[in-house]
Amino acid sequence: MRWWGEPDDDFPSDEPESTRYAIELDGCLVGMIQYGEETEPDARHAWIDIFLDPAVHGRGLGTDAVRTLAAHLLDQGGHHRVTIDPAVENRAAVRAYEKAGFRPVGVLEAAWRAPTGAWVDVLLLELVRRP
Repeated sequence: MRWWGEPDDDFPSDEPESTRYAIELDGCLVGMIQYGEETEPDARHAWIDIFLDPAVHGRGLGTDAVRTLAAHLLDQGGHHRVTIDPAVENRAAVRAYEKAGFRPVGVLEAAWRAPTGAWVDVLLLELVRRP
């Protein structure tokens, strides 16, 4: 919740433009991963977002989930580019995404409002397969 804030009452049905998957470990729900798509042919790409219960951080689950979904979007989804944009301060997430093959593109200043209400910088990362 540090990065996403308290979920809305209608969560997870609050974002119809994304596709969401539960992340389970040993039969227990431990997180969620989602993606959305830009379908305009000249700008086509997909984006990913994820959260995990802090109790399972550091086990490689986030890296595995992001790597798996990105591979699906690239191999079966018709995309050549996938992005993800964690808060710059979220170093653990950045490391996980880099392990999944994403590379930093640059910092977007004051691009996202944190649950605290402060505007924070995000690091844009991408995974590209040239067509």
